[in-house]
Amino acid sequence: MRVLLAIIWCGAAAAQEPEVLTLEHAVATAVQQNRTVRTSELETRRVAERIAIERTKLFPALSTWALGGQLLARPSIRFDKGVLGTFADTGPIPATRTDISSGRTPAGAIVAQAALPLTQRIRIHLTIQGLHMEEQLNREMERERRQAVVNDVKRTYYTLQQTESQLASAEQSVTLYREALRFTEDNLKQQTVLEGDLLEVKTRLARAELQTLQLRNGLDTGREQLNELMGREITTAFRTDPLPEQDAAVSDVAEARARALASRPELAQARIRLQGASLDRRSKKAEYLPNVSLAVDYFSTLHFTGVVPGTLAAAGLQISWEPFDWGRKRHETAEKQRVEEEAALAVQETESRILRDVGAQFRKLEEARRQLAVSRLGQQTAEENLRVVKDKYRLEAALLKDLLQAEALLAEAASQYRQALAQFWTARADFEKAVGDGQ
Repeated sequence: MRVLLAIIWCGAAAAQEPEVLTLEHAVATAVQQNRTVRTSELETRRVAERIAIERTKLFPALSTWALGGQLLARPSIRFDKGVLGTFADTGPIPATRTDISSGRTPAGAIVAQAALPLTQRIRIHLTIQGLHMEEQLNREMERERRQAVVNDVKRTYYTLQQTESQLASAEQSVTLYREALRFTEDNLKQQTVLEGDLLEVKTRLARAELQTLQLRNGLDTGREQLNELMGREITTAFRTDPLPEQDAAVSDVAEARARALASRPELAQARIRLQGASLDRRSKKAEYLPNVSLAVDYFSTLHFTGVVPGTLAAAGLQISWEPFDWGRKRHETAEKQRVEEEAALAVQETESRILRDVGAQFRKLEEARRQLAVSRLGQQTAEENLRVVKDKYRLEAALLKDLLQAEALLAEAASQYRQALAQFWTARADFEKAVGDGQ
């Protein structure tokens, strides 16, 4: 029975243990489930549907029109005398003015047309090409948003790691201050310290406990933020997986800049917009062409006996053209030309901005790497100094203020190291985004 209870207790404890969330899993989950990324994917699919809609315009357009109802007036057609001609044998036809009318009966008419676009196909194909470019543009925007989400996930993850480390350090400080409080209370009984020393230790302990509470609250907020970025329930419990201090250094900024020019979605978007502006200008010039369609028309009436023809059918060319527009098309084409020139300048500006960004992030990464090494040495020095002072304090060879000072210096050095570590990984994430690496 005891063994069974022990197994149940261990299973319950394991079930309550929060998952260890690795950075790779957090990034992969965010890429698949982040709501902003999924919205971008839906926008790309919408453009694909618009392309399919535009392609239907290449096929014949079928249209029908029908009318049915009760005639309110008697429709009639008047033939004047001799309107159909005058002949020697018969005389004028008709011999007198003649009115042909229909009764007020239910009547109807049907009109049907099938028109295959001819010259309009040029503009339709240009429109389809423009939509394909819009689709490519949306895909690049989708990739840009995905990279932004990945960067946000990494930044939040590194901040959580820093907070978790700070919390562990704060809890360690609470333990140290409680131990110092015990020593001080014993020394106060022996009258080797003053009452003010005891109050100083209690104050430091209270501050450490307050800092621990604040860090726990910040940790909960950061976890909710990361869960939201990952597109899952914000109350999901987890803890981060410690990362190594640093990775391999990036030695060649020229190679990084070349990769950025080939990978950055902003530059790809600028180039697609330039192509789209050129295509838009060509589409506007195509409006000079008349609209020519191959059309088949059919007309039929019901119960208009003797008034109008019962059936009419025709096949031929249907032309619509605006030969003179007071220079409107010329000015519209010139406007599209200016837009194309602006897009070309935007490409150059984007390339320059990317090169500057990569250089700046590269230098920040190198500075963060050096700062991390310095902070690591400072923390090791503070840890050794605290160990020596604690030994002296136990042997009453050091004052309480020396112990408290050594603990404060260690806490400051540990805080600086954690900040340097977080700054390094944040700089690394920003550099990867600047280069265009990642999703």
